[in-house]
Amino acid sequence: MRFLKKFRRRKYEYQPAIARIEGGGIKRGLSAPEVSVVLGKSLDLTLGLMFCEMLRKGFIDQLQLEPLIVRIADEFIVKEGGKGLQEIKQYRRLAAQSLSAALNVYEEALLELIEEQGEVEVGKLDISIAIQPFIRYVASRIGGYSLAETRAYYEALIERAPKEARSDGVLTHDRERVFDRNYAMVLLNADYSEIFDKEDYSYKPVWWRKSKMTQASISFATWFSKTVESFRANPSLESVKVDLGDEEDLLSATLMNDIAQATFYG
Repeated sequence: MRFLKKFRRRKYEYQPAIARIEGGGIKRGLSAPEVSVVLGKSLDLTLGLMFCEMLRKGFIDQLQLEPLIVRIADEFIVKEGGKGLQEIKQYRRLAAQSLSAALNVYEEALLELIEEQGEVEVGKLDISIAIQPFIRYVASRIGGYSLAETRAYYEALIERAPKEARSDGVLTHDRERVFDRNYAMVLLNADYSEIFDKEDYSYKPVWWRKSKMTQASISFATWFSKTVESFRANPSLESVKVDLGDEEDLLSATLMNDIAQATFYG
């Protein structure tokens, strides 16, 4: 496909220039997948967050729950007609705006992959083409900020997210609304299953509640764990493992090394 062929040939040029120097201060406003990279979480977890967010924003449609099979939403399908790279990007950004959502640069590559394949099982996607440029993109976002301070800031947010649904140790009545706002940050918590699944309550995100397909016995937290596991078995991650050792930029090398430890050796 037109955009993806260019992306495969020039995948490193697709992202903004990489900042080479770590500065001071906290980089706020990162998405959950970006936070996952900054904190050196495993690639399978990061990919799970990416697809949850695209489902939440309506960029992709869920065709099967387990294993997760998706297709690109109709609004984001770029009809053939000689559109250039910039035209494609603008078309999809306008489609995202119509849904009151922001289209992140790394989501563009994933949408193109999904559109190329049609209906696809996400655990079998060749995601290696998008991952390393994504890590470099995150490095460019936090360049000029303190990596240590930024990590501490988001670690505190992740720890605080489930606590916002409690008052004096008791779950609040509007916990669903609180989790809707913070669910992605909760998924970055190692104990997300225990946080979301209680004896009297099991959290389901907005897009999950709207889908008849998800009204199954499996809980959202369990489904997310299985989806993450499907990425862990993805053979294309092996090529990422090689690429992770070839990065020269110091800031992205730090992120990549931490991710490599969590993904392949942790």
